[in-house]
Amino acid sequence: MKFRTNPDRFNDASSHKESAPSKSSASFDLVIAGGGASGVLAALVACDEGLSGKSIAIIEKEETLLRKVRASGNGRCNLANMGSISGRYHGRHPHFVRGAFSRVTPEMLLSYFRSIGLITTSDEEGRVYPRSMQANSVVLTLTRALDERSIEVYTEKQLVRISREASRFLLDLSDGTSWDTRALVITSGGPAAPNLGGDSSGLRLLMSLGHTCETPLPALVPLELRRHPLLQKAEGVRFRGQAYFENREGVCSETVSGEFLITSYGMSGIAAMELGRAVSMAVASALDHPSSERTLGLAASRSGTSSLDHSSTERMIGLAASRSDTSDLDHSSTEGMAGHAVSMTGGTLPYYSLKERAIDHHNERQSEERSCSNGWIGDLVIDFLPEFSEEELVSFFYMQSCTVRTMADRWRVVLAGLIPAKIADALLAVLPEPLAPDTVARMIKTLRLPVMGTRGFDYAQVTAGGITTQDFDPRTLESYKVPRLFAAGEVLDIDGDTGGFNLMWAFSSGMLAGTSAARALQKKEAD
Repeated sequence: MKFRTNPDRFNDASSHKESAPSKSSASFDLVIAGGGASGVLAALVACDEGLSGKSIAIIEKEETLLRKVRASGNGRCNLANMGSISGRYHGRHPHFVRGAFSRVTPEMLLSYFRSIGLITTSDEEGRVYPRSMQANSVVLTLTRALDERSIEVYTEKQLVRISREASRFLLDLSDGTSWDTRALVITSGGPAAPNLGGDSSGLRLLMSLGHTCETPLPALVPLELRRHPLLQKAEGVRFRGQAYFENREGVCSETVSGEFLITSYGMSGIAAMELGRAVSMAVASALDHPSSERTLGLAASRSGTSSLDHSSTERMIGLAASRSDTSDLDHSSTEGMAGHAVSMTGGTLPYYSLKERAIDHHNERQSEERSCSNGWIGDLVIDFLPEFSEEELVSFFYMQSCTVRTMADRWRVVLAGLIPAKIADALLAVLPEPLAPDTVARMIKTLRLPVMGTRGFDYAQVTAGGITTQDFDPRTLESYKVPRLFAAGEVLDIDGDTGGFNLMWAFSSGMLAGTSAARALQKKEAD
């Protein structure tokens, strides 16, 4: 659904208590940069809090709103999770999410959806879906709610520069026009899934206002593995199992369980993608520390995000090519952050077009990584039969009369009763003969596959890293640095596990930011 508006209707600034800058072609009370889950919810609740819909504008660079929502959950839109959030969110300060979820609980979120006409249902694992099991139902309900409130939506436009004039924000847009607004919410996400509109524009904009950025990395992303008979013989095979990632120093991630998909390039499936964050951190560490001083920090990967130095961060969000157009980095702001975070303050921001995409992690970053480590950053360790111990498997093999004298064909038949036949063929192809029961059991329980990296932002569902949450009030999502500036969703240094946690953060944080912005504006008027 596309909304078109006439900017001339805003030429009369008498409805605002603060005079609009003379160069502005349109004036608003609240502008929201980004028409995804966070931005749409922010606009809706701000209107429900008392702002006029015609005084609220959403800017979206894509042709339509909510593209990621439409594609989420394989078209079913897993929009929340009713389970515990403990350990489900990551970033340098993952407990930041508790501020938002204590004010916009999952129950409140679903109640709001119901109030605007969206009925939801949940499964036995707490994952919440629209009752129709179609993501398009969510999109239609939200866009209808925007239309009913007369909220202004501008598609195929992009916010490219922000400045302050008096107590208002002056906004330069990609079409050469300028707007002004009393309050601003940045909800433009991160560089993951550029085919669905992901880019680094929100990171740039917030950095231009003095905020600090934790290096963006692909998360929930498929893994690239070194060539192995498993990838050749079992391509396209799905299996349920467990796995963990072990870096070059022997530090292991947490074990993930669920469905894996063997591909020609490596490993996909929800479970494998959950290891993408740890692998991305390992790639980043390999680039930062190509010598023996490498440390990957995976032991803390569930509670904090590693980040690159400021030059690496610039490359990741596309600033390196425009350094001459940007302000100096504030190196003092990185103290206490291991010298890894980056901050940009003041000055102007390099211009970027509507078609600009985030730097491709796979093509550009991994070519450097391969040069310093021959492509190997660690191992994916797979357990194809987590319900059996190694000892139980050995006993089972002996029960099936499998010994060192057993022929490969017999082993193939026995293994076919335990694991997919193509996987069994691949394992037998790499095992040395004679095939001993303990050797076969060990291979099934701890197959090690060399990891080369991830498939990058192009294939990532979400961005790890982003603008540091320390710059924002967890109770309101208002910036500590710039009054009446708010941020929500993926643009902040928060990413969640699969199962609806990322969309729930996007929706709930958007609701909190929109509510807070409306209340801040009304308080200003009351004063």
